[in-house]
Amino acid sequence: MIPNDVDKNSYFKGFVKIPGGYEMRYTYYGQKISVKTRIIVGIDGASSKLRNFINKDVNVPEDNVAIQE
Repeated sequence: MIPNDVDKNSYFKGFVKIPGGYEMRYTYYGQKISVKTRIIVGIDGASSKLRNFINKDVNVPEDNVAIQE
């Protein structure tokens, strides 16, 4: 569950590699925003749009297996 005080109005749109890092694009309340950063950390879970964007040209298994001890 997402806590009520977390703003849920930002949406990832993509990123490009630039010298020294990345330029990331997203929308915030419908406004298009572009920011420059050295790293991008995706913490949006198993259905991550960031992960899907990164892996769009990579063959990945259709099934995932998690093993816990």
